[in-house]
Amino acid sequence: MANKKGIPRVWFFVLAVIVGLGGVGGFVYFLLMGIFGIQGDLIRLEAPGAEQIQLKTGGLYTVFLEMPRVVEHEGIDPYEVISGLAFRLETRTGAQVPLRPPKGRGTYSVGDRYGVSIMEFDAPGAGSYRFVTSFENKRPDYPIVLTLAQGFIGGILRTILKAGGVFSAGIVGAVLLLVLGLTVGRKKKPAPSRLESTERPGAPDGLSS
Repeated sequence: MANKKGIPRVWFFVLAVIVGLGGVGGFVYFLLMGIFGIQGDLIRLEAPGAEQIQLKTGGLYTVFLEMPRVVEHEGIDPYEVISGLAFRLETRTGAQVPLRPPKGRGTYSVGDRYGVSIMEFDAPGAGSYRFVTSFENKRPDYPIVLTLAQGFIGGILRTILKAGGVFSAGIVGAVLLLVLGLTVGRKKKPAPSRLESTERPGAPDGLSS
């Protein structure tokens, strides 16, 4: 069935499927690209140890303790894992950058690993820094992995919102096209014709049986 312009209604349904699949594909694309981009911005360090790190910009950075997801399911407190771990951050000139506990608990989950925020600091500017970690008591038998990120949690939220927006736009567009396909071009029912009177005319005047 076609609309007044001769466009078959089936094309509305085809376009609805294409737009809907585009929304799903866009959601997956932006989500994966955002996650991979965020992962690329993470700076990974092993503790204890001393490593040179390069910060692209100054500002607030968060230090996360990264562990396998299986540790989370075992109910191990991440803050007990780093008990006795000392941190020190130095600029290129040897000046110390103050480290402090994070204002709020931040977490992330990527693949088979997850991270919990344990420290934060304000970098005075871009450049090379020396990050030193050491244990004041017994050193654990396994290395501790730390990650540094700037605006990590905000980046995850922005990625989710962007991907969700693309998905929502695709679904809304598909629904609108389906509605148009069901309504545009529907034939109007013909108006019922008036019934002609079937009453037999009376006999002529002057005639008798």
